[in-house]
Amino acid sequence: MRLSQDLNDAFTEIHGKFKSEAKMRDYPLVKKVTKEFDIKAGIPIPSKVTQYKSGNSYLFIAPEKALFITTNETGKKFLYFFKNGDTIEEVIEKMKKENMEMNTIISQLHSFLVKVERKSFYEYAEVKEVK
Repeated sequence: MRLSQDLNDAFTEIHGKFKSEAKMRDYPLVKKVTKEFDIKAGIPIPSKVTQYKSGNSYLFIAPEKALFITTNETGKKFLYFFKNGDTIEEVIEKMKKENMEMNTIISQLHSFLVKVERKSFYEYAEVKEVK
């Protein structure tokens, strides 16, 4: 799949990786977390997710993983694309087909990935019993 020029420029700027940086407010000793996401890979969203809507916000709960995430309409689309096995690159292309500008896609995707990482909203997350 050949990337369009603006998509290629955007990823060249970030060196072929999508970097997600977040301040961890709940952990004062950790100032910043950086994770690189391979644009040719997907995000392993939990397979069983329940969705609730309130106004313009969505709450997704993965009951078997004891995880949740909140997002907007765009984040909802990202979640379902990743849940269906799309890569970051494919998600960006799909959003471009919906006439979303590249800067908006990158900004919204960044916010979504920060939430996913902060909440560890992944299929492979395990519930651990606290004693």
